[in-house]
Amino acid sequence: MAERQSRGQRVRAQAVAEVEVMKYAHDHALWHKHVHNVTLDPMQILKCIEMDRNRNTIDFSSRRTGKTAVKEMFMLKHNATTADQELGIVAPREAQSLVNLGYHLDAIRRSPILTAWINFKPNRTQMADTYYQFANRSIARAYGIMAQVDGGDLTAASLEEVDDMPHDRLFGR
Repeated sequence: MAERQSRGQRVRAQAVAEVEVMKYAHDHALWHKHVHNVTLDPMQILKCIEMDRNRNTIDFSSRRTGKTAVKEMFMLKHNATTADQELGIVAPREAQSLVNLGYHLDAIRRSPILTAWINFKPNRTQMADTYYQFANRSIARAYGIMAQVDGGDLTAASLEEVDDMPHDRLFGR
């Protein structure tokens, strides 16, 4: 179990983490390598650049090309470097959206920088199996399509397998 930190130690760690998170905010390849030690391949970097330029991006690609991983890594960086964001990860089944959120949570767990960047509210780290929140107040949550999603608060949505979602629920959100 991790050693307990005082409030002052957490504040100092978050200040250092903020500097490290923002250091390469302009470069996807350097950011992911520096912050959570993931090396993006050239196609993944190009996809990140495309998502930067076109916020409403749809990806139709062959199977097993890493579409979901790069999309979730992009959204992780977006949440970490942009304050006051709310990401909703939505899939036909909540279990599938939890798998997608797992990309974020795994990156946070393996990175001391992102771990220090997680928000801490009285006596509780703001990270669980279904959500996390950074110190910049950006949050990500996992939902199934049938869940009550408060769409008015979402600044970004990560939709998975939209062809398997009931159209009335998908378009009514």
